Amino acid sequence: MKKILIVRFSSFGDIVQAMGVVPCLGQTFPDAAIDWVVRSDFAEVVRLEGRIRRVWSFERHAGFMGLVNIARLAQLAREIHAEQYDLIYDAHSNLRSTILKLLLRGLSIFGPLRALSAKKTTTIITRSKERWKRLLLFYFRINHFDKPFCGAKSYLQPLFPMFPVFNFMHAHWDFPQHFEQSNDANIVNIVLVPSAAWPMKRWPLEHFHQLLKILGESLAAAAAAAATACRPSGYRFVIIGGPEDSFCEELVLRYNQHARDAQDAQAAQLGDWPAISNLAGKLTLLESCYVVATSCLVVSADTGFLHVADLLGKPGVALIGPTAFGFPSGKSLKVMEADESAQLKCRPCTKDGRGKCSHQIYQFCMVAITPERVAEQLLSVLDLERKELAG
Repeated sequence: MKKILIVRFSSFGDIVQAMGVVPCLGQTFPDAAIDWVVRSDFAEVVRLEGRIRRVWSFERHAGFMGLVNIARLAQLAREIHAEQYDLIYDAHSNLRSTILKLLLRGLSIFGPLRALSAKKTTTIITRSKERWKRLLLFYFRINHFDKPFCGAKSYLQPLFPMFPVFNFMHAHWDFPQHFEQSNDANIVNIVLVPSAAWPMKRWPLEHFHQLLKILGESLAAAAAAAATACRPSGYRFVIIGGPEDSFCEELVLRYNQHARDAQDAQAAQLGDWPAISNLAGKLTLLESCYVVATSCLVVSADTGFLHVADLLGKPGVALIGPTAFGFPSGKSLKVMEADESAQLKCRPCTKDGRGKCSHQIYQFCMVAITPERVAEQLLSVLDLERKELAG
């Protein structure tokens, strides 16, 4: 296997999960050239994976009247066909990727390189979206998917017949050097992702506030006891999200007010509270990924940044509620769901957070994940980390 092409145009979270196949391919075929076809606005994310040789970008803008841009796909197909790939893995299986495959098959029969194509066999593997299973799950509450359904592993599964030794592997991304130069190694970030593409899969904002309050008090007490002496500047909470997530500023204001009130009341018992920074809408997508990559903990619902943490092996908590396909594939993240005693037969109820909540208490599957449970898990990870550093 000398040349491999992966096709996944979008979206951010799905691309990150699909990137989980690259470390496995690189280990199995260390000399193979691995290329990728992606939508242009996500090309820089794919380039973070150092094993990828070339990124073919497809412009986000659709063709005339919203139709697929056939002319651009035809041009892309000619360029790809000239590469004569050994394996093409369609990890998207949408209209664009289907047309691209048809064009490639046509070029292999009628194109200028058909004589060369006749001597070379290109294997094309397509990841099925298993639509009949989705129909049964979301309309009839009959679940035939793996439980839990781990997204990154699902991108490996179509390759199992060819490569049965595949297992999920953590990746290492190569960020621009100036990112590292601007990073303060003495400050350890705890990353919070309060937002998500669809509101129904967000953890309640009040829960995030309570979580910050519990963690702030606990870390301030630990600082007073000199438990964090091995970290000169201590911890910092960092909130990441998009420019539309203005509600994140409320978390900062409430946290800072509570920290001031607590320190005024208990100055003798508490050390300095961790600082907090709201970077939602202030960073590029790559910069946000770098914040996740250099963090010590990540707290997120089913978002693209959760899958970045999963792929890079970052510890933290995955808050999983209504979505069916957002479970992490690695072991670094602790999955937290509504307690089994809640007996929520309505979940999962959506593939990505779209739709309406059918429970009498809106978003109960997320509400039932209490801040106290999440804080206990996070503090246990930090405590173990401090012991390892001290030892």
